[in-house]
Amino acid sequence: MADQGRRRPGQDPEGPEPDEAGPGKAQGDPLGRMRSEEHSETLVEGADVRGGVGPVGAEDLPLFFRILDRAINVLLVVGFAVLLVVIGWNVFGRMLFGGGIPWADEASRFLFIWVAFLGASVAYFRREHISVGFLVDKLPPPLRLAVMVLQELIVLGVLGYLMYGAYGLMQVSIRSSPLLGLALTWWFAAVPVSSALMALMAIYRIFALFRDRG
Repeated sequence: MADQGRRRPGQDPEGPEPDEAGPGKAQGDPLGRMRSEEHSETLVEGADVRGGVGPVGAEDLPLFFRILDRAINVLLVVGFAVLLVVIGWNVFGRMLFGGGIPWADEASRFLFIWVAFLGASVAYFRREHISVGFLVDKLPPPLRLAVMVLQELIVLGVLGYLMYGAYGLMQVSIRSSPLLGLALTWWFAAVPVSSALMALMAIYRIFALFRDRG
């Protein structure tokens, strides 16, 4: 009976004691620890999603890039749906009727090129391309800032080279595809369009890094 009045460790007769570690950080809450670690990795020295190193959602993008993201995603959904229809129609046509659509191969290649490059732009907006940030996370803030800026400058250099090469091909490619009759310029245009979209984001990230660290 004497033990009934004795409170157990961590228990207050008048109510539970507040958690000193804060919500979601108690040792008995592994999910809370995971959320806390993920949050600390995303916000690196005050950097927000514009200067972070991990993937971000579309709702976390700046307004201009959020609009671009939604518009490109609509094009991707439509393009991929048409791609599936054309390929499926061609396959079943060969199986059931002994012949497919003559222009199906060209149309599927054209759609696949545009879907791939526009999808790369969306992935770059959201930082979903494969990257390893282990070493960068260990660097002191000034050196980390320099590495992140250098990363975006390298991306800009590669994208500029891609745009230059694609523009050269577009200048000399005066032919059209044999079945669709579509100028090859439209095929090569996917490269500079996608590169320009990613270059805009890279430039924005550089300015955002200096602005947020200023």
